[in-house]
Amino acid sequence: MSKKKNSNQMKEPHNQLFPTEKVKSLSLMATGVAHDFNNLLAAVLGNISIILRNIPADSPLVKNATQIETTARKALDLTNQLQIYTGKGEFKIEKLYVNEMINDILPGLKKSIRPGIDIQCAVHNDIPMINGDLSCIRQVITNLVSNAADAIIKEKGTITILTGTMQSDQIHRDEECLDEIPHGNNYVYVEIKDTGCGMTSDVQAMIFDPFFTTKIRGRGLGLSVVLGILRAHGGNITINSEPGKGSTFKVMFPAAET
Repeated sequence: MSKKKNSNQMKEPHNQLFPTEKVKSLSLMATGVAHDFNNLLAAVLGNISIILRNIPADSPLVKNATQIETTARKALDLTNQLQIYTGKGEFKIEKLYVNEMINDILPGLKKSIRPGIDIQCAVHNDIPMINGDLSCIRQVITNLVSNAADAIIKEKGTITILTGTMQSDQIHRDEECLDEIPHGNNYVYVEIKDTGCGMTSDVQAMIFDPFFTTKIRGRGLGLSVVLGILRAHGGNITINSEPGKGSTFKVMFPAAET
């Protein structure tokens, strides 16, 4: 384990995963794409609803029109995820207890992963509340657990969920950090640790890019959405991973003022 930073300012990570210009460029692109596609999909959905209202219920075209509407709504959901990636989605902010939220979603998480993977949970008592959107914070944890499960390529493995509190100057040198964060701020963290295949530095540099994946099937916005939600909540993330030794993702949210 490496030593804690003792300086009064966070030092730049030795291999920063998220160069500022790269993030700004991707966010700008995602914002533009989401805006344009939302306009196009609004026109599609508006017209298809008119068609569905004006064709006989027994028409063979009802099935085709319904499929168009369903597909358009799925595409609209994807553009909404792009907006979340940019940190510009709509959020309902309230005070939340992270431990309670994890306890609520834990049974569903266990059911969602394949047999042979064990989820262990150790929440730290008496941690402060955070300000956040409940559905979005749930999505962060769900996406990270799903990502951890995908990284376990052996027949059996373990995912460990930990919670606790920390200050920004407790980030270790061997943990890659999303951004510089204010010195001395109090954070509530959720740590997701897996016994999976781990990542090379090249893969780590790309995991938050939209649609990047190392899986044969499935491309999506899972970790990109995590990034957007964290940014929108003033949060942060550290990553510690090594090929063959698993990965640890630690997401941090500013503690709510009491």
